[in-house]
Amino acid sequence: MRATRYPNYFDYNLVRVERDPRMSVEELVCFTDEALAGLGHRRIDVEDIAAAESLRAGFKARGWKTMRLLCMSYHAGPAPRSGAPVEEASYDAMRALRIAWHREDFPDQDAGEYHQQARDVALS
Repeated sequence: MRATRYPNYFDYNLVRVERDPRMSVEELVCFTDEALAGLGHRRIDVEDIAAAESLRAGFKARGWKTMRLLCMSYHAGPAPRSGAPVEEASYDAMRALRIAWHREDFPDQDAGEYHQQARDVALS
């Protein structure tokens, strides 16, 4: 997937692998380098758990960061109210927090363009 309007927004610019790709890590990296050429990052999402686990060590050995993503579904009623006030904040009021979270994973990356494009996406 590629969103040329937002070249630094990595949630839109990535290679999504839905099933076992039957490719080595090196082949996936080469494919991704070509597919995401011109972008400042490389991201591969492998949705098949078994395939992802079989590739994890190879990506780590090449210096890639790996992460397991868990999606949960909640089927009960709403949580009891605590009485604590909840206020909606503007997108821009949380800029410092977003940058701090980003730096936890990417300490050497200038996040300026990414965060501007993320803001544009969120507010569109």
